[in-house]
Amino acid sequence: MNSEWKDRLLRTIRETEETIRNNENTEHTRKIAELTRELEDKNREIENLKSKRDELERQVQNESTESKDGKINQKREELASVIAQL
Repeated sequence: MNSEWKDRLLRTIRETEETIRNNENTEHTRKIAELTRELEDKNREIENLKSKRDELERQVQNESTESKDGKINQKREELASVIAQL
C-alpha cells in the first residue's frame, strides 16, 4: 500500500508540474504575441512620422526664395515636433 501511494503521489506531482509548464508556456506565448503587436504598432507609427517628416522637408525645399524665410521657421517648428515624437 505504501508503494502504491508513493506511485500515485509521484504521478500527481508529474502531472502538476506538466500543467504548470503548459500554463507558463501559454502565458509566455500570449505575452510575446501582445508585445509583437505593440512593436508592430510602434513601427507603423514611426513610419508614419518619418513620412510626415519627409513631406515637411520636401515642402521646405520646394519653396521659392522669397517666401522661404517665413515658412522655413514654421516648417522647422513642425519638423522639430515630428522629430521629437520619433
